[in-house]
Amino acid sequence: MELSSEAINLFLNALDLDIESEQIANEAVVQFQLERGNFDKARSSAETARARSMQYEQKINRVIEQAKRDIRQIDWRNEVHETLLDANEHVDVRLRIEDDIIRSARDKLDAIADEDENRQSLSEVARLMDDCFSRHLRLSKRLMTARGEFIEQQSRQCFVDTDIAEQIDMRDELLGPMLALPFGIAFEFSERAGHSLLGPTPPFVLSLHELVAWQLQPKREQSVGEAPMEEIELFDTNAEVHRLDDHVLADCRKVFVEVDGTIRLSELLDRLENDGCPSAVQDAVTLHILERFDPEDEERIVAVGVDFAAADGLNALRCAGDDLLITPLK
Repeated sequence: MELSSEAINLFLNALDLDIESEQIANEAVVQFQLERGNFDKARSSAETARARSMQYEQKINRVIEQAKRDIRQIDWRNEVHETLLDANEHVDVRLRIEDDIIRSARDKLDAIADEDENRQSLSEVARLMDDCFSRHLRLSKRLMTARGEFIEQQSRQCFVDTDIAEQIDMRDELLGPMLALPFGIAFEFSERAGHSLLGPTPPFVLSLHELVAWQLQPKREQSVGEAPMEEIELFDTNAEVHRLDDHVLADCRKVFVEVDGTIRLSELLDRLENDGCPSAVQDAVTLHILERFDPEDEERIVAVGVDFAAADGLNALRCAGDDLLITPLK
C-alpha cells in the first residue's frame, strides 16, 4: 500500500513530533511528491524541511554553547553525550537523503523544457534542499569538534569560583518560561521584578566644561519687526534664443534657389545630408516647405509649390511622414 501526500500531511499535523521526526517526515514527503510530479507541493514541503533544519541547527548549537557558559548546568554523561551521538547519526542520514533529493530535482529540471511552468518550482526545491544540505554539513563539522570543546571547557571552568554568578540565557532560561506562564502571573512578575532584568543605569552627571561652553556661546541676533528686503536691480535681457538665425535663413534661401525642377522632399533632404549641409539648415528647409500648407500665413520667404506625393514616403534622418512634391515658382 502506498500513502498519498494528503495522508502524509494529515499524519504530520495530527502528531506532536520532535524536530528530528519532522525533518525525516518532511523530506520523505518531498521525495514522494517529486516522484509523483507534484512540484508545487514539493516546494511547499521543502520550505517546511528548511525551517526544521534551521530549528535543529539552533537546538544543537544551544547545547554546545551552554557548555561554554557553565558546564555544570549540563548533564554530559547521561544527556548531552547521547544527544550528540544521536545528532551525528541523524545528520549523516539527512545528508544522504538531501543529496538524493537535490540530484532528483536537478535531473527532472534538466529533462523539462525551458518554457515549462514547473521549472520555477523545481528550481526552488533544489535551492531549498541545497540550503538544508549546507546547514547539516556545517552542523556535522560542529559536532565533530563538540567533544573537544567540552573537554577544553571542563579544563578551563574547573578553576572558576563557584560563587560567581554566571550569565544566563535570556531567551531560553528567562523569556521562554515567562511566555509559558498565565497572563496574570507573568504580569505580576514583570511588574515586581522586571526592572532587575534591564541592568544598571548610571545617573546623569553634570559636566562643568559643557555648562561653561554653553553659557559662553555667542548671543543670537534678534530681529524686531519686519525683515528688510534686499533691493533687486531689474533690467531687460534678450532671453529668447533663436535657433534659426539670419545665416541659417540665408542658406535656406540658397537651397531653394538651386532647385531647378520638381523634386520630392525626401530626395532633397537626402541630397543635403550627403552634401554635409548643417542640420539647422535642413530643419529650416523642412519648416518652410510645411508653411506652404498654412493658408493664413501670408509671409513667404521662398516661392515654391508643394503638393502631396506619397503617404509615409518620407523617412529621412531628421523627420518622417508623408512625402511632398516641391515645384519652384518662377
